[in-house]
Amino acid sequence: MKTVISKQILVLLVLIIPTCVLAQQKESDRLKKQQKELHDKIAFTENLLKSTESSKSNLTSSVSLISNKIEYREALVNNISVQLRSLNSEVKALSEEIEILNRQLAGLELQYKNMIVQAYKIRSESASIFFIISSSSYNQAVKRMTYMNQLNKHRADQIRRIKRLRQMIEEKKQPLSKRKPIRNSYSSTKKKKSQII
Repeated sequence: MKTVISKQILVLLVLIIPTCVLAQQKESDRLKKQQKELHDKIAFTENLLKSTESSKSNLTSSVSLISNKIEYREALVNNISVQLRSLNSEVKALSEEIEILNRQLAGLELQYKNMIVQAYKIRSESASIFFIISSSSYNQAVKRMTYMNQLNKHRADQIRRIKRLRQMIEEKKQPLSKRKPIRNSYSSTKKKKSQII
């Protein structure tokens, strides 16, 4: 029952995550474009301030330019804050997904460990053969042989599932490791820009 629910959750996550990532990517691109525009406005305002520094008579325009510069910096800090929140939510979602996959992996590994213990108890091919030969009827021998084949197949399937889950976890860790430095960069930029205001 739990494995059916976990499979359904995993399938749901696999279907929903790409859609969310695409929407977040578009929003991220828009915010980065806005950030570049704000940087350009700040640079332009600083150039205007430098040009008005030579003429002290233009004090009102200097104050106006300084006010504009402050507004642009505040807008830039707000932009960076939005991008930072978006990155934080992406990192959190990826971390939760990795945690779910790790729990599933631990469950599969525990099941596999129990199968190995059971296989150790049987120990050898001759024990399997004796298990089949000791049947009281031909039908029972066929059922036991089918059971042994299914058991071997189940072990192989379990190994494949464990390997696939490990691979999925590694694939999820890659974008997470790429987003964390970006998030740290945004945090330091936001802090630096906030201090200037």
